[in-house]
Amino acid sequence: MLDGAAEVRPKMSNLLTSRQAEELHKSLVAYLNGCGYPKAAQAVRDEVNLSEDSFDDATSKKYEGLLEKKWTSVVRLQKKIMDLESRAGQLQNELDNATPSSLAARRNHDPATWLPRAPARHTLQSHRQPITCVAFHPLFSSLASGSEDCTIKIWDYELGELERTLKSHTKAVLDVDFGGPRGNTLLASCSSDLTIKLWDPADEYKNVRTLPGHDHSVSCVRFIPSGAAGAPLSGNLLASASRDKTIRIWDVTTGYCLRQLRGHGDWVRSLSATMDGRWLASASSDQTSRMWDLSQPDSNALKQTFVAHEHVVECCVFAPAATYAHLASMAGLKKPPPSSSTAEYIATGGRDKLIKIFSANGVCIKTLTGHDNWIRSLVFHPGGKYLLSCSDDKTIRCWDLSQEGKCVRVVEAADHFPPKSGKKAAPAPFPGTKAGVSKKQAKNPLLERRPRNFGIGQDVQPKRNMGRMVKWPEYVRLQRQRKILNMRLKVPPAIAQFQQTLDRNTAAQAFKLLTKYRPETKADKKERLLKEATAVAEGKKKEDVSKKPYTVKYGLNHVVALIEAKKTSLVLIPNDVDPIELVIFLPALCRKMGVPYAIVKGKARLGTVVHKKTAAALALTEVRAEDKAELSKLVQAIKEGYTDKAEESRRKWGGGIMGAKSQAAERKKKERAEREIKI
Repeated sequence: MLDGAAEVRPKMSNLLTSRQAEELHKSLVAYLNGCGYPKAAQAVRDEVNLSEDSFDDATSKKYEGLLEKKWTSVVRLQKKIMDLESRAGQLQNELDNATPSSLAARRNHDPATWLPRAPARHTLQSHRQPITCVAFHPLFSSLASGSEDCTIKIWDYELGELERTLKSHTKAVLDVDFGGPRGNTLLASCSSDLTIKLWDPADEYKNVRTLPGHDHSVSCVRFIPSGAAGAPLSGNLLASASRDKTIRIWDVTTGYCLRQLRGHGDWVRSLSATMDGRWLASASSDQTSRMWDLSQPDSNALKQTFVAHEHVVECCVFAPAATYAHLASMAGLKKPPPSSSTAEYIATGGRDKLIKIFSANGVCIKTLTGHDNWIRSLVFHPGGKYLLSCSDDKTIRCWDLSQEGKCVRVVEAADHFPPKSGKKAAPAPFPGTKAGVSKKQAKNPLLERRPRNFGIGQDVQPKRNMGRMVKWPEYVRLQRQRKILNMRLKVPPAIAQFQQTLDRNTAAQAFKLLTKYRPETKADKKERLLKEATAVAEGKKKEDVSKKPYTVKYGLNHVVALIEAKKTSLVLIPNDVDPIELVIFLPALCRKMGVPYAIVKGKARLGTVVHKKTAAALALTEVRAEDKAELSKLVQAIKEGYTDKAEESRRKWGGGIMGAKSQAAERKKKERAEREIKI
């Protein structure tokens, strides 16, 4: 045993100093003496060479209990270390979850590829009506939300707590946005009460200014970023869109309206500005998006119109420079545009459940499908690889632009909504109970159960439909009766055929081809004529300098003359011309002359092709050699998918929609006839 101890001693000497080893030996001897082991204590003294002089009775009393104290202190410190390590782990988890960038650094090791995932960190509940908009503060952990309850609420999204409620609007708040001059961030809000309000976060969100001027609901507000620091009106501009079909640019410092942009034919829904503040995009209920150059005067501000959607366009957003490499590849370009150009691509979303990505020249380079309801908002990922969208189908979708717009993640972002249809699923039986046997809930004997009293000052009145109590004016009743009669009247085949329109995909191909042959603008025509005049003056032929471009023909009389002369390759007729008698003869004329034709939705869509508000008919006469194959495929698709089917339906009368009682009587009559056949 002593030999073994002698072998261990050199190892201990490597860990302890000579003084520490001596202290340990004395503590060990004192402990053995105190426990009643004198022989063991003497053996240790002999082994470690402790003489009587160096370890007398006084020294022994000094070291009594020292070994036990150190042993218990070591155990206590180990427990405290374990508690501290556990606490440090919890704090590290909280730190990792504090921001998306840190979460990405922990999971993906790359903030540029971070994507949202369920479950949500916080659920913020305080509004009493549907929430219409949200906006994040650019510097602090604040979030503003607007609602149909006429209030704006400011939240701390790190803690998930409500900070304050702003009350000033008298109708639903439709949009909010943070921005403003450098060093003085403001909150802008707009409402159905026709006003825009500015709030100062630095002064407890005081309402510092109200901007009246729009003639209808203000649906969107966006601060326009400034260019270089110190530029004129640096960060002082605010753009607003309204149901009055206009876009207004405001100076937030003075409150003056600097300019109005007109061009949309319906409600302007959304706005988006580039980082340099030069370009502004707008989305509208007229099924178009438009791009405006704010550096030009109002007459030349409109630079491009994007036509591809078949329903209201709800949102639009400019693509940042980080996305150019992916979008250029999607568009078939070998080299992406320079990052200094800020308006190369734009994404739009609409009520047709589609997301479309356009290049600056108006060509739709990609259509993303997947949502099952209206698309409400779009945003490009800061890393440039993803496009995120949210929809009324209660989901957020993440589209990977590097994979041709593939949907790589779907986040169910609204679990608290009721199911779309069907009965509510029955809950599973409790564990330990038989299936189908429900356990009664325990009742609180202190809770008084009494019937509700809806008297004055008592229980809150339930919501009731008071429409049945209203005696509508006579003109309203006549309008309803007229609508019912129009539904039940028989519609002649010549008019009923305008209800059968070209399918969406084929119509999109047709408009894509027509967009290539849009008529010249005044500036382009002036430039072409000037070149021809210069060539004639120099003795040359004007055909050698410039040829008259192939364009889409419009104007009802012009189109009719071309059809009669059999000079048209394709004719498009809108289904909503008023009065319909203006174009009711065109399908028959096209069939007689053997000219391909189709009826499409929206005279406004045709008008945008030829730089007009509306158009009664468009005709395509000639195309360039590279587009002849595309035109022939389009004509063949229209013939197979539309013209042949229209031949069958154009002989049938339309309308004749019966009332509920008549439909029930017809159904009973049919059932009676089926029973007689069985008998």
